[in-house]
Amino acid sequence: MTFAATGSRSVLFVKRKILLRDTCRLFSTNDIVLADQGKPPSKKRWSKSHKKLPWTDGLSWEERLADVVTPLWRLSYDEQLELKQNHQERILSQLSEHLSRDSQSSTPVRGKLSFPVLPILPSPVRDGYRNKSTFSVNRGVDGNPKTVGFYVGTGKEGNIVCINGDHLLNMPEKHKLVARCYQDFVRLSSLEPCLLFHTGGHWREVTVRTNKEGRTMAIVYFHPQMLTPEEVAVHKADLVDYFTRGPGSVCQLDSLLFQESSMTRCTHEDSPYQLLHGQPHIYEEVLGFKFRISADAFFQVNQAAAEVLYGTVRDLCVPKSEESGGGTKVGGTLLDVCCGTGAIGITVSPRVDRIIGIELIEQAVQDAKHNAALNNILNCEFIPGKAEVVLPGLMSRLSSTGGGLTAVVNPARAGLHYRVVRALRNQPSIHRLVYVSCKPDGEAMRNFRELCCAPNLQKKLTGEAFSPTLAVPVDMFPHTPHCELVLLFESFGVLFYKETRLESARALLLQKPSFRAKMTETETRNHRAGKQQNGDAAAETSTVEDVFDDTYAEKEGPKPPRTLVWRNIILMSLLHIGALYGLIAIPSASALTLTWTAVCYLISALGVTAGAHRLWSHRSYKASFPLRVFLALANSMAFQNDIYEWARDHRVHHKYSETDADPHNATRGFFFAHIGWLLVRKHPDVIEKGQKLEMVDLKADKVVMFQRRHYKLSVIILCFLVPTLVPWYFWGESLVVAYFIPGLLRYTVVLNATWLVNSAAHIWGNRPYDKNINPRENPLVAFSAIGEGFHNYHHTFPFDYATSEFGCKLNLTTAFIDLMCFLGLAKDCKKVSKEMIIARIQRTGDGSNKSG
Repeated sequence: MTFAATGSRSVLFVKRKILLRDTCRLFSTNDIVLADQGKPPSKKRWSKSHKKLPWTDGLSWEERLADVVTPLWRLSYDEQLELKQNHQERILSQLSEHLSRDSQSSTPVRGKLSFPVLPILPSPVRDGYRNKSTFSVNRGVDGNPKTVGFYVGTGKEGNIVCINGDHLLNMPEKHKLVARCYQDFVRLSSLEPCLLFHTGGHWREVTVRTNKEGRTMAIVYFHPQMLTPEEVAVHKADLVDYFTRGPGSVCQLDSLLFQESSMTRCTHEDSPYQLLHGQPHIYEEVLGFKFRISADAFFQVNQAAAEVLYGTVRDLCVPKSEESGGGTKVGGTLLDVCCGTGAIGITVSPRVDRIIGIELIEQAVQDAKHNAALNNILNCEFIPGKAEVVLPGLMSRLSSTGGGLTAVVNPARAGLHYRVVRALRNQPSIHRLVYVSCKPDGEAMRNFRELCCAPNLQKKLTGEAFSPTLAVPVDMFPHTPHCELVLLFESFGVLFYKETRLESARALLLQKPSFRAKMTETETRNHRAGKQQNGDAAAETSTVEDVFDDTYAEKEGPKPPRTLVWRNIILMSLLHIGALYGLIAIPSASALTLTWTAVCYLISALGVTAGAHRLWSHRSYKASFPLRVFLALANSMAFQNDIYEWARDHRVHHKYSETDADPHNATRGFFFAHIGWLLVRKHPDVIEKGQKLEMVDLKADKVVMFQRRHYKLSVIILCFLVPTLVPWYFWGESLVVAYFIPGLLRYTVVLNATWLVNSAAHIWGNRPYDKNINPRENPLVAFSAIGEGFHNYHHTFPFDYATSEFGCKLNLTTAFIDLMCFLGLAKDCKKVSKEMIIARIQRTGDGSNKSG
């Protein structure tokens, strides 16, 4: 069961041909170009007999590439912004839940935000916005290994193909032109491309960087293999001649650099960039400040949106003082952690007395110092080194700083080191902290919680806790699912200033025309959606713990041996023999007994479908205490492990679907997915991943934990004694018939109906919503499992309480939940909008949909 937010399974192809693990979510940050799932190609030399092209989806190669590089390209820009806004709000609502529980609040409100999230700030430029692109060299559709573009395909299938990126919406024309010319040059060269390091070849990627004035830098990467320096010099001269006097001169390169390396990734210090032609740098301007761009310097890939981002960060870090008559100078010190080339600090510098930046990469620090001097900024100091090493010592100097201390952090995806969080948290002078995150649902979430949790001596978090007071998403990457999130944290000691500061920052942001327009548009949209509870606000998202984890990689080497659990084998065999006897005994049962059996079947099934699955595993609706008690009792009658264990395994199943960490991995065959997984020891990865899940929501549910403590007794009473004794006591049915039909036969049928969801619904059926995942739409399973057979829909939109777009059709569970809502026992049912469903069908469906 996978949650696929953006279509094709894919990998990220990072700057130096680094292929990462298969992923359902597509990320496009500064140095990343997306490509389809896979490992590096086969070691065998390519020939037409080896090429494997399994795609039969009817899409062109260009469409396949666009679907993974720019997966939202089929949506209007307003629809893209709505999807991103909903996703950010869902993540932040989970942060609110975590903080509520961490603070041991007696009344945590699930799914509610405890601080405002302003409407997403749109990118001023939507098409051709990238100022940096890295193009790879590999085999094209026609088999030519000298094709320049981006990858699609899977290394496992041996069908990686390189596709030209001329049609991609986020690529500027100048980048496409340089890529075409580089392809022509490589095809004219007598040297082969370097597809795999150990198989020879020389020509590797080309990176193109541009600024808004059109200045262009190209960096060519080259593997020397066994060539002598003199031989390499000949080919460098050919490269320069092609781009300066030959056909490539049409590119009008301002800089041509060359790096030769035998490593996948190589720093300037390990192998210096060689300037073959033109200037060593180009320059970019942001918010009136100039920045030097060297070959490997970090800079936001969308210059126009970077102005929006840095302007937002500046206004949140240091709002203009109204007390000084609207003057720009506020004073104090800004601590810029992970400062890169100093962009944030330099743009904020006119408003403060002092800027102190910390950055790991030495070259970036040199660029930051140069940028400060270039802009005649005298109040900036940039310190090289690891933030976790530099910051603790620096804090003793900052303790005596007058005028206030504000911190801004802009870490990579891995988030801040725990020592950095500790140093920031324990510095009493820091009352305001701005966190810029490109992946707030990743390691950054841990940072947020540690900044805001109660003092913890074990973690050495002794300072006052921060509290999130404002969040602003900024769209840096149109046509992709990703954006930057700017979060303002303030310490509890100054929260009595909260409303004033929030209104001040909010007013500054609202001064921007684009923001005002987006604010009005979002408020109008929210008003229209007011009657649709938790619908679009959770578009294509789910709980953190049931979203497919694209970072998981199956361990290489032989699989662990299967260990049979003979106790389970014997018990399951006896159970099915008893059920077979019950089936034979049906003619001897009274009509009341058969009716009672059907009632017990329905109650048992609801305990799984409406209870353990939709309520407790996915939190797709909210249930009152009486309803939760009923569903817990029904779940005990179903006897499929207690709610806590069932939900834990199910979340692992969604998070690691069809991998070794999936408890009932359907790729291991029907029998294993159906019942075999219960007859053998769990794969070690299943146990490991299950232990790492955060189950705080279930641990906080008193009904769930009560059932877990008394599960065995509740099963004996509700699964066996009640179904057996009711017909015997009330209408005189024989104990044998009552035990084998409402007892064993009913229990066995419920078990197999549930197991069919794991097996048949992952193997047989159509995939109208996402053809790239295994789960299918299976009406027979939907009928037997009272609504759980619409499995392709469920894995595409796991948060939808109905698990189907067709309401109550073949879906008694949805009808039951709707009835509970009508009676006031349930509320806040999450539902996907029709527009979102149609957009998803058009983007990733197999064409079999009968929507409408």
